[in-house]
Formats: sequence, structure tokens, C-alpha cells
Amino acid sequence: QSVKTYLEQVGVNPNWDPMKCVAAFPASKGKDAITMLENAYKNEYKNTKGKPLPELKDFEDNPTPVDATIGERMREAMVDRTEICMYDETLQKAKVIHFPVQKGTR
Repeated sequence: QSVKTYLEQVGVNPNWDPMKCVAAFPASKGKDAITMLENAYKNEYKNTKGKPLPELKDFEDNPTPVDATIGERMREAMVDRTEICMYDETLQKAKVIHFPVQKGTR
């Protein structure tokens, strides 16, 4: 049995597509931290009030400061993507998480 087969059998595969979403890890365990991160996403992407989604050129020679708000940091991280892949309670409780590598992923 290969390591890949073993991981597929015992691990939880979140089925995240890195071309469509950015991994989102809450600051702590539990539903409250997940809700806070989901709300930041909704505020930044669902309530844009006509504000255009960010493009890579918006951040060239103008990176977001490390002490910026969660929304500002999220805008930069999500360039070219519009969804988040949440490290939710199921993944937080998993003993093994398996992210299979596929051709064409970044």
C-alpha cells in the first residue's frame, strides 16, 4: 500500500480548489472563530457596495501592511479568487488531513 493510498483512506480530504479559493484558518478553534472569519469574508466580498474586486496590479509595489485589518489582508490574499476554503470544525477535529496534489494546482 502506498502512502498516497493510505492517506486517502485515513485522511479527511477537504476538496479545496486553490484556483478558486484561498485557505482560511480561523484564529482559534470553534464555531465563533469560524463565524468571525466568514463574516469578514462576507463584509469584504458580498457587501462591496460597487467597490471592484481586487486585482494583482492593485498590490504591485503596494503590499498590504502586516498590521492591516483582516478585511484588507483578505483582499490581497484573494486576488484572482472569490471564495474561501474554510478550515472548519470537521477539519479542526480530524487527526489526518490529506491535500492530494493534482496537476495544475498552485
